[in-house]
Amino acid sequence: MQSIQGDVRAGPIGKPVAGVTLDQRLASGTTVVTGPDAQVILRFDDGQRVVLGPSTHFRIVDFSYLEGDPTMDRSVFALLKGALRIVSGAIATRNRAAVALRTPQAMIGIRGTDFMVALVNPAYISVLEGAVSATNAAGTVVFAAGRIGLVPASAELAGAIPASTLPEAAAAAFSNLSAAAVVGGSTTTHQ
Repeated sequence: MQSIQGDVRAGPIGKPVAGVTLDQRLASGTTVVTGPDAQVILRFDDGQRVVLGPSTHFRIVDFSYLEGDPTMDRSVFALLKGALRIVSGAIATRNRAAVALRTPQAMIGIRGTDFMVALVNPAYISVLEGAVSATNAAGTVVFAAGRIGLVPASAELAGAIPASTLPEAAAAAFSNLSAAAVVGGSTTTHQ
């Protein structure tokens, strides 16, 4: 944990979650849950940062980074509820195929980027830098920096929308996550 504000809890899948501490390391298979007024910044061993907004459920599905062995790279996360911002790290730079964010609506592929996702049923994507792809049963759509995407359901193709059509809940989540200081800061690493 690089930064913790409010009630943030974590625990292995299927086990009760417990309060977390600054500099605590998290393993693959850990679910992180934030309270209604909470925010946490997770920093991973490859320099990747994940900011979780209030009332968010996030899972570290599989994370592996060995600086000297790119064949071992894996960064697979799941956003189950709420909103997050991801600033990619070394894994995305050297092995984009090893990085993915699962949501109920689509698999988000990361292409060396800084982006946000808010699950407001449907899912909304805001790309700040780089590009992301949204892939589901209907196909794949790529969103470049400055674009807002909508993924209506797991069997419906994603599409770009104007920022002015974002629902208030998604706009508020993106505004909150945009304000997070995710570059620099602590040198503590997490897995």
